[in-house]
Amino acid sequence: MINNVFRKSLAIGIIILFFVASVLPSISGDINKINDIKNDESTDKVYDWPMFHHDINHTGYTDGKGNISYPAKKWSYTTDGMVASSPALGDIDGDGEIEVVVGSDDNNVYAIDGITGNKEWVYLTGSNVHSSPALGDIDYDNIIEVVVGSNDGKVYALNGTNGQVDWTYTTGFLVFSSPALGDIDYDNIIEVVVGSVDCDFLN
Repeated sequence: MINNVFRKSLAIGIIILFFVASVLPSISGDINKINDIKNDESTDKVYDWPMFHHDINHTGYTDGKGNISYPAKKWSYTTDGMVASSPALGDIDGDGEIEVVVGSDDNNVYAIDGITGNKEWVYLTGSNVHSSPALGDIDYDNIIEVVVGSNDGKVYALNGTNGQVDWTYTTGFLVFSSPALGDIDYDNIIEVVVGSVDCDFLN
């Protein structure tokens, strides 16, 4: 009886050994493939990030997923001043590609091609731009607007296609705040909500 149990155990062990030996090379090959993934072999999909902390609720969350094995620089763009503004990402000109929109201490708002890193347009405000842009079709004209504050005390709505001004709003002082866009009073009109440093003690 012991011999029969031993023989069965030995037979099962040999079968398992052959199975592992046949499967192991393919597993290790798959692992090597995973380890060999480079960023240029990963997805080129870039997901919208239309305003500071992603959305009107500032959740900082997106469903977008990538396949990046390690971070690598795709491109860089140099402005003439410090960049304290957080970039917004979206297809602002309707070309099917994502643009990067950001402000700079050189008083400019930049729209940069997300694939190449080339400048698409630039708009000069009256002072530093620390505000993070918000992107959205705020007037329902099927064109994305870039809404951003400047330390010249103004909020700008810029045409996403060419960077021209749609309108400006003058506050009482610096606008560090990043605008949020949404229909906050359910009138089917997008409102722009933004803060300013026009405190009572400044008047």
